[in-house]
Amino acid sequence: ADLWIVDMYMSPEEARRHGFWRAQEARKQGWDEAILFNTSSTALYPQGFAVDAVHYLVKTVRYEELKEAMRRVQERALPEDPIYALPLGKETIHIGQRNIMYVEVYGHKTLLHTPSHTHRVMLSLNRVGEILRGAPFLQCFRSYIVNMDHIKSVDEAHFVLANDVCIPIAVRN
Repeated sequence: ADLWIVDMYMSPEEARRHGFWRAQEARKQGWDEAILFNTSSTALYPQGFAVDAVHYLVKTVRYEELKEAMRRVQERALPEDPIYALPLGKETIHIGQRNIMYVEVYGHKTLLHTPSHTHRVMLSLNRVGEILRGAPFLQCFRSYIVNMDHIKSVDEAHFVLANDVCIPIAVRN
């Protein structure tokens, strides 16, 4: 992700060469990447919102503050990750699209697979498919829905996922 770290503090004679003015000009020209202000004063803090800055650090910066600023930069760089609510019996799981590797029906049970867990979902595969609604999800076989973002390779009859699980592909004549 592109990041511009700007010292917002400026004297009136520097106003056309530094800080907030430059950030404003960049936004006017369509620059949409992350701006992080690092300055010794909180006087211009409200102006940071006017240019959609991801964070405003006041010198001397502590590690935890910098860590939070970098988390916000990373969050801005990532495409939106839709969250799905799926029932697991008496509980509901709220799971991001990126975490869903595939869904399968196995022995009359609908199983949702993430990189670290398998959850039994209390819905039919068809209903889960309706909730996930299309790309990047594909029902590639009667009992499988795969997140195409996790496909590592394809052979004649399978999608091979990043965790080396093979998902069958329906072959049409």
